[in-house]
Amino acid sequence: MKKKVLIAEDIRSLRVVCKHILRGNGYNVLEARTGEDAFWLSLYERPELVITSGTLRRINGILLTRALATHRATSNIPLLFVVGTPSQEEPSFVDHQLQDPQDSLNIYTPLYTPLDSRDLLVSVERFLELTGQWEGEQQKRA
Repeated sequence: MKKKVLIAEDIRSLRVVCKHILRGNGYNVLEARTGEDAFWLSLYERPELVITSGTLRRINGILLTRALATHRATSNIPLLFVVGTPSQEEPSFVDHQLQDPQDSLNIYTPLYTPLDSRDLLVSVERFLELTGQWEGEQQKRA
């Protein structure tokens, strides 16, 4: 069965590149242009992974992450962040926003732009594999 991945990105060119790479490698890809659309798609479609950035419209990537993590139906959906290349002097936007030790968010961060297709595929495959192993362990314990 094809894994379902939601790309939540307001920059069309980045969304299209991710979509073509993932579809070309057998993934079922959903798209959202805003954080609000991404939340509702996640709620109804239940993707195995959400790829997003911190700069979405309406609901940014950070708020989307928190909304998904706190809703019972979507709290187990992991997120992969695509962020601009940070300078050595300052942490990336995503890292800075998600440093709260109280958070138990399902995040793997970051993938940096410009996006490399091999890095995207390796990150997606590795993250889905780890998520699948974790879910399998949770089911064994239940």
